[in-house]
Amino acid sequence: MTTSCCSWIGVTCGTRHQRVTALNLSNMGLIGNIPPHLGNLSFLTSLDIRNNSFHGHLPNALAFLRRLKVINLEDSNFSGEVPPCLGTLPKLQHLHLSNNSFSGTIPTSLCNISRLETLSLGANHFQGYIPKDIGNLTNLKSLSMDSNQLSGSIPFTIFNISSLQVIDLSSNRLSGSLPADMCNHHLPDLKELHLSKNQFHGQLPSGIYKCGQLQYLSLSVNKFIGSIPRDIGNLTMLKELYLFDDNLGVSILMVVVEENKRKATAAAGNNDGAGEEEDGDEEDCGGRFLGRDCCGGIVAYES
Repeated sequence: MTTSCCSWIGVTCGTRHQRVTALNLSNMGLIGNIPPHLGNLSFLTSLDIRNNSFHGHLPNALAFLRRLKVINLEDSNFSGEVPPCLGTLPKLQHLHLSNNSFSGTIPTSLCNISRLETLSLGANHFQGYIPKDIGNLTNLKSLSMDSNQLSGSIPFTIFNISSLQVIDLSSNRLSGSLPADMCNHHLPDLKELHLSKNQFHGQLPSGIYKCGQLQYLSLSVNKFIGSIPRDIGNLTMLKELYLFDDNLGVSILMVVVEENKRKATAAAGNNDGAGEEEDGDEEDCGGRFLGRDCCGGIVAYES
């Protein structure tokens, strides 16, 4: 007696046609390659095989899965280049490829997936530039390309994606300056901006306070110069602020601004002494003051 695959662990089938619609084989210790026959599952909408021990490249047969909405291959030891054919999946909303060994450049074709909401490519070996056409992803909410070897500047089109809530480009080789108006009505829902450990230069964007929903802002270990914008204190939702090891007048390691609490504290230090304040001086940051405590640290508190 043959058992239907619909009864197998991790397999979900549709009630009408009994065709496989979802595979959840995560955390099962699987090894080997993904067989090209996977492309025969034409009704598949979700493919989750994260946290396994696969190896090799992704098969081009994935392009046949035209109904896919979710691909999650994180932490699965894949290598090689990401097949450009993934950019032909018209219904894809979430693409998770982080923590593998993918290499080469980021396929420009991924910018054609108009419904994409999550693009997670962090902790791989991608090189080259961020595709300029990434601004075409007008439904994108989370963009993660951290911990790669990406270079060049950030395409300004990223800052026009009004749906973005998370941008993580930290730990790359990105350079250039950040546009002063990056938050001018373009990123109303942005909650996290991680750009630390790159080679950005110039001044901090003066209008960054206009990203009013920011909770996490990390710009540490870059080549920024100048002073911290005074209006940064208007980020009332901010929980953590990292500006450590930049060539700023004051380098803040972390500021925690907790909702419903009056005080927020920060550990800080100077890099080269440039712009160092005299003991007892205070800097007004839009209702929150940065002043030195008895040990020379920075204390942030509300007026």
